Amino acid sequence: MASQSSLAATYARDGYCVVSEPTLARAIQALRHTFEGRFLSRFNDDAAHNRNLIKRFGDTLDVTRFMSSPHLEAIVRDIGVQEPVFCGPVVTHYTSHDLTGQSYGLPFHQDWPSMGSSDNGLIIWFNLTDSGPATHGIEVAPGFHRNGILDGENHPNGYILKQQSFPGSVVPAVAAGGMVFMSALLPHQTYVNPAFTGWKLSLSRRFDDLRCPAWPTRRFANAYGTVVNRELFTSNSPPMHA
Repeated sequence: MASQSSLAATYARDGYCVVSEPTLARAIQALRHTFEGRFLSRFNDDAAHNRNLIKRFGDTLDVTRFMSSPHLEAIVRDIGVQEPVFCGPVVTHYTSHDLTGQSYGLPFHQDWPSMGSSDNGLIIWFNLTDSGPATHGIEVAPGFHRNGILDGENHPNGYILKQQSFPGSVVPAVAAGGMVFMSALLPHQTYVNPAFTGWKLSLSRRFDDLRCPAWPTRRFANAYGTVVNRELFTSNSPPMHA
């Protein structure tokens, strides 16, 4: 893994950095084994069924433990989030050309407007498999995080930017087990390779910084809340009494 100073410098310059740390890489390999053995094996021809399975994978205790790893926390602190707290849930990103993925990718967007929290919040992103230009992955616009909030519109799936082409944008090559740490202000999008026949499942989570001097002026709020579908039981068979 690169030194603390070089990671922080790369992150400050580009708005992201790619990190490979052996302990975390082994943990990600174990997560892939769990996903393929317990969740992917249950996929069928019902896309909604499969997407719910993907969400349940993101809810596993294995993923929760990974996101709370001291190794991960150390990198977050090294990059500059001095007192990290979670902002929102684990987010899963499944990309494929099959019925479940439907070749969909989120266009260029910024995450900060979806958080509205600490100025220096960051996102960790990792894929269970190799990702890069030859597969599905993530495309980023290095350096544009320094321009603040760009012109865009809030949509149900994110703050979509009006600018959808960025000079110098790249699709980082991230080997399975590697991680991308990126600023919540960095423009990025799902990279969908039309020729790739495999699947991509990446997971991300956001961290805020309690020591951010601007966050107290917003009363430490963030935009996430809990919405409960109280009517779900009406469309499903309720449990029976024993």
